[in-house]
Parts: sequence; structure tokens; C-alpha cells
Amino acid sequence: MMTARLALFGYLGEFIEEKRTNPGDDLLSQIMAIDGDEAWTKDEILGMCFLFTLAGLIRSPRRSVSRSTTSPVIPACVSVCSMIRR
Repeated sequence: MMTARLALFGYLGEFIEEKRTNPGDDLLSQIMAIDGDEAWTKDEILGMCFLFTLAGLIRSPRRSVSRSTTSPVIPACVSVCSMIRR
């Protein structure tokens, strides 16, 4: 379980850095563009992505979710962050 958790947070961290380098017209990019006192910390952004990932898994209870750290489920769920638009 710990290995899967570390893999997920590692993937999310890389995903966040990719979005920071190549922002788009999505919720995550907009949140990362906030400056000043209202700016989100890296941990807050990571937490939001983690919750979105969990929401994607919970909303699809009929899908068979592999517990493997190389599962394609992680990238598919994380992409929710880049699909949400204003």
C-alpha cells in the first residue's frame, strides 16, 4: 500500500510540474497562476490533485482497479485535473 501511495504522489508531483511548465486552460493551471497571498502552496495543489484522483476512482466503482503501481488508472484519473475548465 505504501508503495502505491508513493508512486501516486510521485506521479502527481511530476504532473504538477509539467502543468507548471506547460499551463493550459484548465482548473489546475488557473490555480497555479494565482499570485500573492492567495497563491496555493505545492502541498495544497498536490492535495487537490489527490482528491480529484480519488474522486475519479470512487465514481467508477464497476471498473476493475489494479493495485499495481504501474497501473494506467493513475494517469487516467489524474488527467481529470487538466480536463476541468472554467
